[in-house]
Order: sequence, then C-alpha cells, then structure tokens
Amino acid sequence: MRASARDCLLLPTTPACAWMHSTERRACTARYAGDPKSDVRNNEKLIAMLAGVANRKAHYYCVLVLARHASDPEPLIAEGRWRGTIVDLPRGGGGFGYDPHFLDDATGLTGAELPLERKNELSHRGHAMRALIARLRDECAA
Repeated sequence: MRASARDCLLLPTTPACAWMHSTERRACTARYAGDPKSDVRNNEKLIAMLAGVANRKAHYYCVLVLARHASDPEPLIAEGRWRGTIVDLPRGGGGFGYDPHFLDDATGLTGAELPLERKNELSHRGHAMRALIARLRDECAA
C-alpha cells in the first residue's frame, strides 16, 4: 500500500549552517548572535569570527527525511551541499541570512546576487530536494 501525500511527513533534519573549513566552526542561522534573531548581527558576528582567517571556504548542508507514516522503518533520506567562500563585504540585495556574504564557487556571485531560480539550482536545499525527488521516482518505478 502506497502512502498518500497526506500521510507523509517531510523533515529537514539540520538547521541551515555555514561550516567554515579552516576554523572547524559553524554559524547556524536565526539565533547565531543571540536573541532576538537578526541577520545583520549574525553576519557581523560571522565576519568578526573570521577576522584574520585566510581560508574562508565554507559550505551549507541540508538533510531531508521523508517519513511515509509515523512508524516508517525506512524513511527516504536525501542530502545536499552548497560550497562557497565567506566574503567580508556584503554583496547583493536578495536572499536572506548569510547570502550577502556567501560567495558561490561556481558563479562568483553571492547568494544575495543570484536570481532566485539560479539560487534554487545551486543551493544545498535545492540539491537535497532534487535528490529526494529522484529517490521517490526510483521507489515508484520499482
């Protein structure tokens, strides 16, 4: 018996985090700089933490879990990464969170400079969602 969309539960298992490779630290969104949450304060704290750090390589990571019912013994799991570099000066007017400081390695644009459609193609969430859709297609074809 196949589950209907009404029976399924999709959970992102990790908060959106920017992992800095050189410092082995992470900056998780929303309340990284404390309450009340503030993108401006979070970005200020991130740039201050990386002052003097030469290697600014970072990545976002997302895991999605699709449980077809409450006691699903084999939920579908998909993950995605978005690699980039943290830049000191914010660029772009779009996006949210760390987007103005997260420079995409492939395009040379920050997340805040990318058109939404292109950002969705490149982002960790986009990669994870496409991987989950592929797993669902494979399951339905079996």
